[in-house]
Amino acid sequence: MTSEVIELLKQLIRFDTVSPEGKQYEDLVKYLKEWLEERGVNAKVEYVDPQFKAKACPKGGPRPILFAWVGEGEPLLEFNGHYDVVPPGEGWEDAFEPKLEGEFLIGRGASDMKSGIAAAAAALAELNSWKGPRVQAVFVPDEEIGGECGTGYRVSHLKDKYPIGKHVLIAEPGGIYIGHKGLAWMKVKVKGEQAHSSRPWEGENAFLKASALALKLSNELFQRFLKRPSSYEYESGHPYAKFNTFNLGGIAKSNTSAFNMIPGEFTFSLDVRVIPEESLENVINEVVSIVGDEADVEVSTTFEPFINPNSTLAKVIIEKGWADKEVVSEGGLDLRYYKGYDAISWGPGTTSEAHKIREKVNVKRVEQFVKYYSQLPKELVSRGG
Repeated sequence: MTSEVIELLKQLIRFDTVSPEGKQYEDLVKYLKEWLEERGVNAKVEYVDPQFKAKACPKGGPRPILFAWVGEGEPLLEFNGHYDVVPPGEGWEDAFEPKLEGEFLIGRGASDMKSGIAAAAAALAELNSWKGPRVQAVFVPDEEIGGECGTGYRVSHLKDKYPIGKHVLIAEPGGIYIGHKGLAWMKVKVKGEQAHSSRPWEGENAFLKASALALKLSNELFQRFLKRPSSYEYESGHPYAKFNTFNLGGIAKSNTSAFNMIPGEFTFSLDVRVIPEESLENVINEVVSIVGDEADVEVSTTFEPFINPNSTLAKVIIEKGWADKEVVSEGGLDLRYYKGYDAISWGPGTTSEAHKIREKVNVKRVEQFVKYYSQLPKELVSRGG
């Protein structure tokens, strides 16, 4: 017989909450709200303003954000979790039908991060008679597509109505994240001269120019970044994780679509992940200086690194023996929206399972995190908040 939190997790997995479509965003939020209220937890749904949504996240339906809380007064602790998921992937037809195999529950979102949501919700249910300072949770959409209509909106538009907790714990899979790298996505557009392929002397092949520039960028960035290591420990433990890293060519396309045309324009992408010690602006300027007049550089998406090296939350968790060390995430997290708060990320899922086909989570670990999460407010109060 499975526990209540695992039954909740199973139900959450059954909702198709792939972003940006959000087919069952509202269904999941309605179910979770009722589940919490039945167990004595206050809960209320807010919606992203339609005008804001039209600009920031136009695809898909409404964006509900669920707030839940116990206790009174200024919020001491805020749990955060995103209920959207990535698509199942080709060949995984039953991704939204959870399956229990031994100690593992399989389903899209099992690890990233409906297990974190279930654990936080169950912890609030355990605290339904809590008389201390307010302990709250916010469950948001759209983290997988940037979070602007999720945690971003919660912080920018709803913090007056729902003040942010003194401490914030995002229940994402992985260890104790005290920070994450920044990100800069750029498109590099190289121009040549379009011509018929039978007369190459009449054109200038933009693909060849782009190839040479991509190799130049790869060599130059690698050498420069290798001289500037980070002082923090990173989740993967790989030696290269302590440096700015980059990926070239995730997107690569010509302005032609025929064998017999010399491309007159070629565009390729550059994805740079920036360590917390460095400025995103400086790294972008560095790329532009290397490219020079060989191409145009368009910056499409950015977010700054986040670091919280003196986290009270992390200290409590480690002192209690619930986890052994702090790390920085090589990827991006919603932590960046909580700049200025004691915010960390720590959840029952495992990063290695995120976005995989047949994604899974250890059910005993989920149950253990309910105990951790419900004990955390008491530990904070005992240490003076």
